[in-house]
Amino acid sequence: MFFYSIKQTNIFQFLLILIFMAFAFQAGTAVADDSPFDDQIVLNEIYEHQHNGFVEIKVKQSALFATPLNLYVEICSGPTNKTSFGCSAQMAILNDEIYPTIDVIGSNASFLNTKDGFVITLYDSNHLVVDRIIANGYSYVGMPVYSATSQISTKNGSKVIRRLPDGSKDIGSGIDVDVDVISSNSSGERTRGSSNDGEVATYYKLLFNPQNITCESLNVEVRACVGVNDCSSLPPIDVNAVLQVQTSSGNTFDVTIDGSGIGNAQVFHNSVETVSLSLVNEAYECDPADCNVEFVQSILKLTPVNEPNNLNTACGLVRNFTLQALQADESNQCISQFVDSTKALTITSSLPNLLFNGADIDQSPIDVDFNGSGDAIVTIAYNDAGQHDTNFSITETLPGAGELVISGSAQLGFYPDYFDITGLHSDNSVITDTSPEVAGNDFNFNIEAMCTNDTTATNYQASTDTVTMTLTQGVDDLVLGKFSLPSATNPTVITDSNPQEVYTPFIDGKYSNTQAQYLEVGQISIKVEDNYLGQDISTSKILSRFIPDHFELAVEQTGSLESASCDAFTYTGKLFNSAGDITYDELPQIKISPFSKVSGGSKSITQNYLLKNQTSNYSISTSASNQHTLGRNGMFLQLDNQINISTNFSLDNANPGVNYYRFNPADHFNFVRTQDSMINTFAVHIELLVSSFTDDDLVDFSQCGASEVSCTCTSGTCQLTFDLSGLDNSFARWKILDTFGPETENLGQIMKVQHYTESASGVADWLINDSDSCTEFLDSSLTVVDINDLDVNLTSVLNSDASVVTFINGAVRTLLLSAPGETGKVGLNYDVPNWFKYDWLQNGALDQNPSAIATFGRFNKVSKRVISQREIERKN
Repeated sequence: MFFYSIKQTNIFQFLLILIFMAFAFQAGTAVADDSPFDDQIVLNEIYEHQHNGFVEIKVKQSALFATPLNLYVEICSGPTNKTSFGCSAQMAILNDEIYPTIDVIGSNASFLNTKDGFVITLYDSNHLVVDRIIANGYSYVGMPVYSATSQISTKNGSKVIRRLPDGSKDIGSGIDVDVDVISSNSSGERTRGSSNDGEVATYYKLLFNPQNITCESLNVEVRACVGVNDCSSLPPIDVNAVLQVQTSSGNTFDVTIDGSGIGNAQVFHNSVETVSLSLVNEAYECDPADCNVEFVQSILKLTPVNEPNNLNTACGLVRNFTLQALQADESNQCISQFVDSTKALTITSSLPNLLFNGADIDQSPIDVDFNGSGDAIVTIAYNDAGQHDTNFSITETLPGAGELVISGSAQLGFYPDYFDITGLHSDNSVITDTSPEVAGNDFNFNIEAMCTNDTTATNYQASTDTVTMTLTQGVDDLVLGKFSLPSATNPTVITDSNPQEVYTPFIDGKYSNTQAQYLEVGQISIKVEDNYLGQDISTSKILSRFIPDHFELAVEQTGSLESASCDAFTYTGKLFNSAGDITYDELPQIKISPFSKVSGGSKSITQNYLLKNQTSNYSISTSASNQHTLGRNGMFLQLDNQINISTNFSLDNANPGVNYYRFNPADHFNFVRTQDSMINTFAVHIELLVSSFTDDDLVDFSQCGASEVSCTCTSGTCQLTFDLSGLDNSFARWKILDTFGPETENLGQIMKVQHYTESASGVADWLINDSDSCTEFLDSSLTVVDINDLDVNLTSVLNSDASVVTFINGAVRTLLLSAPGETGKVGLNYDVPNWFKYDWLQNGALDQNPSAIATFGRFNKVSKRVISQREIERKN
């Protein structure tokens, strides 16, 4: 790709530049012929990982190493339109081994886009294509033609792409795609720098007893080493490897490799002499270091009863061995020296406190009993790790011949049985489900090498001061968090479930890190592995639990208000179903973000956190008040409220860990009705305050959400405020009007709902609330009252329209008093709800029902009997 800055270039120069760029682009993307190395060198394995990714090739012809290959890899990917693509840097691969690799990390790693697809091409020094793999059908403009491209599908989340062990380019059988990196090599673990069916070793270790009798074969164990001159760890040998052990006398013996990748050769030598051993055509080292073995005519031979070729034992384990005193006769046949006899055995070893038949070897000689077959079954145990030579001897006094000493030696090894993995709080108490640790907080992480009897293997040192650590999240957890083990020299950060070598210097059998951190909540499963004395030690432990450091709260949805009975307005003091008439039209909603503790100047949302829909899982403190409307006394109007605990939680699928709390729809509010609340109609504003939010682990609301203006914190005490609005509130009364009419006709009765109003100059008035068509009434509740005038039994209340049960535009006009047939007056009274009562008696108490007088008329015998009929509205 070419980039040119056009500033003061004239048009002619610019055209020349374009022509040059076009020529260069054409030259760079010309159709390429297949390289002469085609099918001799292949892309063997690709591992996608931002920090540990690699591309591995396989050189199928060893003769190719005679000259430098100068190969390089290029990875291209980009938008799905394939016209605006990008390619990685050209990454050189050196040909210094059969399976050379190159790291694909940093910006280059971003081109291994296993989801959308990519093209990876192996070029030779002439830019000819040696091999290519295309993932998910990806292509790009100018891609060189190649005859043997392998088309694969990485699915969604594939991490490892491997060519099968035969190295074939047959697409049907030669490409294997692993969806996830898992621990077993046979199941698909990445294998950097090796074949896909086992490690390709370039350095080996021969392990054998430095002394052997001529009449029996010497077992030589062959192990692969992790690197040249580095046998700190002994991985399995490739089962297809062909190896031979050779003696200095020229005899060769084949190595048999078992299913666990361990080789064994049976070496015979029937002459009493010292010979040296070697591994044919391979680099190696020996244990014993001089690679010499002494073949003798008589020997004390120590052999494990189980696994006779393995002298390594778990420390703390009491293991049975067979002790034999063998002599090679004239025909080189082995015969037992001691049968049905007890002999005193002298034992020396550099292992302190080695136990032989339950006794410390410091107490030797120790009596041993040989049976009729010449075998003595003995027990050996050691309560620590280590490997040392142990020497045995029995001295016999022969009549007339002096003393005969039969001796032997064995290199006994003892390895830890398991690792004790613990997580402790800073006060050294154990992290448990009931005593969780805070995500991002420093805690004590310990690994202790343990013997089978639960004692510490104090001599244990991890191979190259590292163990292999594999992390997985808990079974109910969504993600694996970042796990950190700080160190002044070799800090470790683990962010995925891939096995990782971790610097763990053991002191007295124990590794401790007092600054360990886990930046997630839930559980973490930690698997620790090491290969010690050729023995695999593996232990898994779940550390549980981790919890958030704090909650940050924000207003997700402000919410709005409505009347439970009349929607757009309410009255001071009004109740509905025995609760305040003001309720939610839209529920307020809190955004609850759980965070880890600030570490390294940053914090993160703990994605595994989940609030459950149970009130026992949290507590919340809320309050409601009016901080907007003043009463006649200059004080804010008092608000009654009933706020209920909610179980209405939801999760944010786009932001794991974030929870939402919706307030309870059963919450209700109303303004307290007093003389001081007799003010003009106002728009309701209720301040809903959240002053604390705590879960059952005591994680609390101690910080505000980012840029949340409705949240304030002072000295760790925070509050979140909702300003709810959406309806009007009026101070109201229920009024019955006085009426007049003839005694021969039904007399209409009128009731109204009025609201208080006051002009700017202080003139008060009562106006009908013509918006009220929802207040209910009962005609039976309008009662006729005897005022010592007309007999109340002569009239009764009628409803001219039984379908009308509410006020219409603030009034009731369908009620009638039946014609009494006589003149006179009756009183009227209605027992109204408290929020409609009024101080009709002018005594300062807002507790009086409305009343009125109905008058049945004056009349003229000559003309119409009705003198007058009109509505009179009283002002008090």
